[in-house]
Amino acid sequence: MGHSNTNFSPILTKIGGGVPLDTEEMAVIQSRFKTREWCDENVRDAVRLFHDNRSVNEYTSRAIRHPEYDSIARDSFAGYKTEEELAKARKELYRMKITECLGFPYSIRLAKGHPYMITSNIDVDDGLVNGATETLQYIEHLAEKDVTEETDTDGYGKITQTVRLWLKFDSKRVGTKTRLKAIPYVTCKGDVLRSAWPPIRQQSVRIELGRGKLIKCRRIQLAVTSACAITIHKSQGGTFEQIVLQYK
Repeated sequence: MGHSNTNFSPILTKIGGGVPLDTEEMAVIQSRFKTREWCDENVRDAVRLFHDNRSVNEYTSRAIRHPEYDSIARDSFAGYKTEEELAKARKELYRMKITECLGFPYSIRLAKGHPYMITSNIDVDDGLVNGATETLQYIEHLAEKDVTEETDTDGYGKITQTVRLWLKFDSKRVGTKTRLKAIPYVTCKGDVLRSAWPPIRQQSVRIELGRGKLIKCRRIQLAVTSACAITIHKSQGGTFEQIVLQYK
């Protein structure tokens, strides 16, 4: 909470320091108490904060029960000598956390109207950085003429990008350059797209695996993850219009 809020900020400071609140301060906090059912109905797009990852995953599964699209990473491998080495590398990869995969998850449940967090520094100068949170507005499956291909010389073959997300950030400064580049395309598809939404494309990343890190995986995926719920630790440094916290 910004320190400029002289009514609320001192209360948070007292809570953080374990100092008991007086009756008036307690009333301020209790005025924000709502039932879980009320929050699920009225602030569905607000980020939920939890203490542990298991609670985060449980809430995300409930919040996005019927995704419009599941973005599954396309993984290709190089550097292995036997099928056994490949099988071990795959097993290792699918046990790794998102951070160990450089911010590119294996699967993402996508649904419009829900918040998502960027998990890799896509464009630091443009504000599209790890931790930036946005609301998904549109899921675009690119037509064949719009698909871009990259030629890889490391034995992976061609990379075809087929999905693009259009997001709405609270801060207009985030994605300014990206939005400007997309104006001609948005103009042509004004029935579904808006100039205030910067697009996020699938990207490729190399992940090292196996003993000696000799096996390389090329993962094609979107560098985002659901932000319907995140841990308190992950939220530090972030700015959110609203949060919901189960307070004990």
